[in-house]
Amino acid sequence: MERRVWVPCRGDSDLFVIDTLTNTVVGFNANINLATGVAFTPNGSKAYVAEGTELSGIIDVIDMTTFQIANRIPVGNLPHVLAVTPSGRHLFVTNALSGTIMQIDTSTDKVLRTIQAGNHPLGITFIQ
Repeated sequence: MERRVWVPCRGDSDLFVIDTLTNTVVGFNANINLATGVAFTPNGSKAYVAEGTELSGIIDVIDMTTFQIANRIPVGNLPHVLAVTPSGRHLFVTNALSGTIMQIDTSTDKVLRTIQAGNHPLGITFIQ
């Protein structure tokens, strides 16, 4: 898995997965509207991709084998940055135009809470 680079292309609404040893595209999905951030569970079982506009937002749960959307999680407007906790239990997403951060349970792919974060939150990370 670590030899793959996942590239969400917002302008083209595509998601490319590139094998870095062969420099070839090994996965592709054109069903992601205005893709931005991407994050993975530590065990490699799930990939999450943010998609959305100033009026809506969705987190796509991607099947790591087929690169197809397995589930969709509604979130705030213009989801931007995704981060999975080191334990893999939670996914956090910044919703730039909603001014919120949402916490999602990775075992159920359900939103647990919404945190008010101010104007246009764009980054999030965890210190281990």
